[in-house]
Amino acid sequence: MKSSFIDDIIAKSICNTGNNTKRYIHTQSTLSKEWEVNHNLGFLANSKVYYYDGIEFEALITNVDENNVKIEMNKSLTGYVICT
Repeated sequence: MKSSFIDDIIAKSICNTGNNTKRYIHTQSTLSKEWEVNHNLGFLANSKVYYYDGIEFEALITNVDENNVKIEMNKSLTGYVICT
């Protein structure tokens, strides 16, 4: 059975950051230019943004505080954010 791209991304995240690293995956299913992500990790997260097909894309990522990230794009999109 072929794994989904999100499983592949998580596996790469584990390899790059270690097994004990906290992470949060946000799914943005509604089209929007601005995504508000409440990850509750308790620290300023390193976040990466992906289209639903698994391709990473660039966006303006702002750590609002230790538990929230704001993602801004030029056009409305859906996808995923992985915060580690």
